[in-house]
Amino acid sequence: MGKNIVSIWIDTTQLFKICVHFLDIAFINSYTIYCKVCKKRQKPMNRLEFRQTLIRNFVSERRNELNIPTTEKKVKKNSNIKMKQQKRKKLSL
Repeated sequence: MGKNIVSIWIDTTQLFKICVHFLDIAFINSYTIYCKVCKKRQKPMNRLEFRQTLIRNFVSERRNELNIPTTEKKVKKNSNIKMKQQKRKKLSL
């Protein structure tokens, strides 16, 4: 007999929790290694900064591999367009 939708949802939720747990362990292990290596040269960054830097680097590498444009460029482009439109409105008044 096949699984119903509720049991599949529970299974995927539990799988997600397990994946997050293993990622957390990987972050802690890599941070420990980073601190041991970095102490010799300079003061290491805190764990939150390290985690954010690691994630940003991974995401940017994947974006480059898959040729996905970054959102920063889109935001800057849209904000520049809006600023130009606002300047035109001010000048026309």
